[in-house]
Amino acid sequence: MTQDVGAGLRASQRPNPGEAPRSAGRTSLPMAMAVGLGVLGASAMGISASAQDAAAVGGRAPATPLVETMVSTAQDFPAVLKLRGVSEAARRVTVSAQTAGLVMSEPRRKGAYIRKGEALCTIEPGERPAQLAEAQARLLEAEAVAKASEQLGKRGFSAETTRAADRAALAAAQTAVAAIELDIRRTQMTAPFDGWLETDTAELGSLLSLGTPCATLYTLDPIHFVGFAAESEIGKVRMNQRVTAHLVDGRRIAARVSFVARAADARTRTFRVEATAPNSLDTPGGPVRDGATATMHIAHGARRAHLTPRTALMLDAAGRLGVMLAENGTARFQPVTVLGEAEGGAWIDGPPEQAEIIVTGQYYVSDGAPVRTAPRETPDVEAALQAPAEETTR
Repeated sequence: MTQDVGAGLRASQRPNPGEAPRSAGRTSLPMAMAVGLGVLGASAMGISASAQDAAAVGGRAPATPLVETMVSTAQDFPAVLKLRGVSEAARRVTVSAQTAGLVMSEPRRKGAYIRKGEALCTIEPGERPAQLAEAQARLLEAEAVAKASEQLGKRGFSAETTRAADRAALAAAQTAVAAIELDIRRTQMTAPFDGWLETDTAELGSLLSLGTPCATLYTLDPIHFVGFAAESEIGKVRMNQRVTAHLVDGRRIAARVSFVARAADARTRTFRVEATAPNSLDTPGGPVRDGATATMHIAHGARRAHLTPRTALMLDAAGRLGVMLAENGTARFQPVTVLGEAEGGAWIDGPPEQAEIIVTGQYYVSDGAPVRTAPRETPDVEAALQAPAEETTR
């Protein structure tokens, strides 16, 4: 009976010689669609089966990702504020004439080192010696008159008003002598402190009047380093804080904060900060010059932080900067704040006192996913602490 049913089906599927060939075309389209859907279904089932086979070989669960971690303990981070600035001379003064006359001294050339008290410009004395001699003679006369008046007064032959007038004349004569002597001393202008000449002194034969400059002198010992701190940073600066000035020639100069402005610059809205350091002729490498470019590293305390490789830093889906921690076999994203940079990586704040930080493979795990860990060598924290840390400024 089965053979009859099969024969009947085959007979019904044979083409009728009297039919047109287009009937075969109408029956082949649904069959092609069915075959296509069947192939797609089989492919999907095959892919699913392959994934299941790969996920569970021999009945085991999918493998847990393996990441590389670093066990880090928080250290005292020596926070340093970095300000760019220049060096400035501690004192600069223009020595000017306090009396008039012709210069009789040879000029001293700019750049010369001058000791305190050395002559800069000397003016011809002119008639001053003669005026002094006249004043001294009048002083001798006034002294004799005043002495005689006092003796007469004791005998009752001189009035009190006469004696008072004689004493006033004596005082005037003494003042005249002192004034001329002072004017003579002012003909020689000397250096008020040790320093360098910024300009040539007045030329021989030039006429100096009252207030005419003779020379400009400046001193570099001590030296000032001047920088400007933003409003967000000025609160970290205190008087007498330790400062290390980094010069472009590689030298490091130890200094102390000597001035912190209370008022901001009207144009830049920044605050002036000055640090002072000794700068004698015996300074290694020579005295620091006026106007030299310097970067001021101001130490402003310490805080607990972790030194981690820069490659361990990452962003989460919300755009927050952080690191991935491994806690009891589970990955956890920890937001962090970068405090500064050092030789071995970046100093960060955020993780607990002791943390296991994922340093390799953190991009292949998600927050809360299970992980397997493998240890990695910890950065040289001691070397990083000895090197001056540079705070990240924003």
